[in-house]
Amino acid sequence: MIKENFAENQPAYDLRKRGARTQYPFAHFLRTSSRTTADLIGGVAEAVAQASHEFSSELTPNGPNGTSLTNSLIRGFVKGNVRFLEEIAKTTERIYEDLTYRSEDTSKQSAEPIDYERLARLVADQMKAQQEEK
Repeated sequence: MIKENFAENQPAYDLRKRGARTQYPFAHFLRTSSRTTADLIGGVAEAVAQASHEFSSELTPNGPNGTSLTNSLIRGFVKGNVRFLEEIAKTTERIYEDLTYRSEDTSKQSAEPIDYERLARLVADQMKAQQEEK
């Protein structure tokens, strides 16, 4: 019963399959945008986690050399922000490289295959035309 209802509610296509890629022209853009969004959200979550860890590691009531809690808060805030921005930069770079690689990959796939027989006929015709000119 549950499996039957589950099967009925499924879409008629699966964007992960090759047939859907050719049948639905915007499937590539949907997949790319969903992957990019997931990568971005994951990167931001990682950056927040790293920044929080950096902040908490600097937070001490009596730090080295008798620093106060206020100084510890400021130092933790600055180091946490630096760590956050570093992680965001890594995430942005990774997403950019991934998108660049994917766009190069799809441009190679979208090119029409070379018809070598037609090319051979054209070259032969061109050579015949050059021979007749001489």
